[in-house]
Amino acid sequence: DYAVELRRVPSLESITLPSTLTKIGINAFSGCASLASISIPAGVTEIGKSAFSDCDSLTAVTIPDSVTTIGNGAFGYCLDISKRLFCPFL
Repeated sequence: DYAVELRRVPSLESITLPSTLTKIGINAFSGCASLASISIPAGVTEIGKSAFSDCDSLTAVTIPDSVTTIGNGAFGYCLDISKRLFCPFL
């Protein structure tokens, strides 16, 4: 998983997640204010609580079919995300 090491890195604009990733942990990218978009790899099954909360610049997220669990507030306070959240089971 990705854990709190990347939490609150305001200069993080983009990241390529490895195809071997299976879980995005609690608060993993919380507060990464410059993160604009993210494509979650097909092997991920869980997005933890508040994983992307307070990512002010986040405008596009692609969530694969493999994700079965999205924690509370995973995208909390991402004000522009509602228009571009691609999730096959929503």
